[in-house]
Amino acid sequence: MKKWIAFLLVLTLLFVFIGCDKPVEEDPDDDQPVVVDVLPTAITIKNGVATMNVGDTQTLEIEITPSDTTNKSVTWKSSNEAVVKVDSAGGLTAQAAGTATITVTSKAKSSIKATFEVTVNAVHIAVTSIALTGRNEVEVGKTIMLGVTALPSGASNEATFTSSDTAIATVDAKGKVTGVAEGTVTITATSVENTAIKAERVITVKAASTENPDDPVTKPTSIVVQGSETSVQEGKSISFSATVYPEGASQNVTWHSRKEEVATIDAKGKLTGITPGTTYIYAVSTVDPNIQSDYFKVTVIEHVEVVVTYPDLQGYAIKIMYHSTFDPYSENYGGNDKSYKQQAIEEVKNLYNVTFEYSPFGEDASWGPNRVAWINGQAESGTAPVDFYNVTVGWIKQLVDGKAIIDLTEYYLKWGESSMPFAPKASTTVMGKLYGVSEGHNPTSVNVDLGIYYNYGMLKKYNLVSPASLFNAGTWTYTDFANWVKAAQAVLPADTFVLAGHPYYFWFGMVNAGGIKITDTASAKVNLKHAYARQATAVLRQLYLDGAYEKVPTWAETDGLFIEGKSLCSSGSLWFVRHSARWPSAVWGEGSTEFGYVPFPWPDNKTKEDTRVSTGGDTAYVMAVRARPTYVDNESLYRVLQEFFLLSRKYQAEDPTFDPDAYLEQYAASKFDDPESITALLYLNDPNKLMFDPGHAFYDSISGSPIDNNIMDIVVNGVDFDASMDEDYDAYMVRFLQYYA
Repeated sequence: MKKWIAFLLVLTLLFVFIGCDKPVEEDPDDDQPVVVDVLPTAITIKNGVATMNVGDTQTLEIEITPSDTTNKSVTWKSSNEAVVKVDSAGGLTAQAAGTATITVTSKAKSSIKATFEVTVNAVHIAVTSIALTGRNEVEVGKTIMLGVTALPSGASNEATFTSSDTAIATVDAKGKVTGVAEGTVTITATSVENTAIKAERVITVKAASTENPDDPVTKPTSIVVQGSETSVQEGKSISFSATVYPEGASQNVTWHSRKEEVATIDAKGKLTGITPGTTYIYAVSTVDPNIQSDYFKVTVIEHVEVVVTYPDLQGYAIKIMYHSTFDPYSENYGGNDKSYKQQAIEEVKNLYNVTFEYSPFGEDASWGPNRVAWINGQAESGTAPVDFYNVTVGWIKQLVDGKAIIDLTEYYLKWGESSMPFAPKASTTVMGKLYGVSEGHNPTSVNVDLGIYYNYGMLKKYNLVSPASLFNAGTWTYTDFANWVKAAQAVLPADTFVLAGHPYYFWFGMVNAGGIKITDTASAKVNLKHAYARQATAVLRQLYLDGAYEKVPTWAETDGLFIEGKSLCSSGSLWFVRHSARWPSAVWGEGSTEFGYVPFPWPDNKTKEDTRVSTGGDTAYVMAVRARPTYVDNESLYRVLQEFFLLSRKYQAEDPTFDPDAYLEQYAASKFDDPESITALLYLNDPNKLMFDPGHAFYDSISGSPIDNNIMDIVVNGVDFDASMDEDYDAYMVRFLQYYA
């Protein structure tokens, strides 16, 4: 009996398991038909006025196809809420002058959308009165800012300023009053729109005091550390400097080393190597200890006593291939250091028993990618014809990847430490390894390259203020720049623009002018979304909307407008000026060709003293991978070339007849007809005003990043800044770290 009960139990369980394998089917309910969603295929905006005035409103109506679409819910978005706001029902409100794109998107299917572009015109409100605001006292030697308010609301507050007695106080174009001597003075503001409308304010100038409790304390917000070296031998020292922002903040900092057993740093930023290893130094504000700089990596290497001997290279011919005339014995050599280089070559020949042979790149190694491919191909086939190539620094990463050039770090630390200027050293360093040899700092070199170049003849024709004079006077902020562009555009012919070219180049220079690197190799930091980057695009965007900026995507188009006299200004490089390949001497006709130059403007919270310019690494010498005789080693070759460059600079410095300042001024005068431009160029050619931002070479030659296109979209199309930058930021950062980390 028990067996039968067990058998029945197993059989029951078996049926249960079999039943579980089969899905349960429900009979369809004929009274409840299945509902199938009908998705939209198109959205059409049926109405809309493309032009509005500030304050106007309208509501956009839409039609969704097909008419029986199940879910007709949509979302509305404006590309620029500051220009046009849009609500959930398609209601538009014009906020400010500019252009915005309104997008309506289906909630049921996000790919179904429609757009409508709206241009908002500013409504002119005539000014009826103005008033001066601000303090009415200033000390001798100090400044105050006066502001202008205009009535009715929305009227222009642009004004000119005059002082009744400049011996007591002066006032600049922005309303900054500077106390000169004790007394009282009347500052008058005159409306630009209506010169009959004025406002006055009596200012009392007091004797200077040591401190003024009424003056607010400018709190520090950030610290930037600058240094020329990232390595030092034990027992040796290098110096760092720190800049505290914003303008007016205390520059007092304390210096710290995370590993003082590796290196110490004193109160003045002088770091001394103690023992081999790695440390990180940083600066901290004495006003606010919470404000500190990024960490700056320093490697201390073992000190090696070197007994200088000169190897005998047995008459070996050192071969150098170049892209222009670098042979100091050539009749076509145009440098001002020809005699010094000849003298240095003769000494090096005797020291090392070598000779020099120079040759140009051939037609099969034309400029750009073809030259890189050719050099890499020579290395791969083992047929490199020379010992050194002179190359553009933006190509070095590709030559490293092609295993075509030799790591020179060891030789530099042993024989050339601190002998390279910071720009060529940084630009020839890949992943912490040095691949370049530089000619060293030439005191007659003009290191300023990028800037804004202008038709000085056109400037005089239309009686326009020289922008270089504004720079020299210290009134060349983003706002000053925008005001100058607008004023110039107002008097130019309808088919002529003040600015022309790709906005990326203006943007890059404007960010650098604020002392900020787009790609900071020292801190491995990318500043694509820095406040200055955002502000620069906003300025360029407004100038584009104002009709003062003609965007063109290529250098050829930019040059075309400039050469045709259809643009007053163009971004470019110094070598463009009076060069047959760009802007020849007779570009606007013999006798009428006159050039000018002005640096890029700086942010509104900066001063002329704060502004910086990025200097390029230009070209460098790299050592080719090739077969050589056993008596010729890489270290000896490095020493020969390095010593040649060092000696040529030594002989130049020792020549009592050589005047670098006179040469620089002469060179600047050969380029520019506006004397204010000469002053501006020489002001920035100060090593303390220079920095190295590898951005151009990195963008163009390495990253493949569309940042330039992003800037174009932001400036021309009004694309959201953050959204555009976020699209490519991560990919760009990865490539940056691959190259510079």
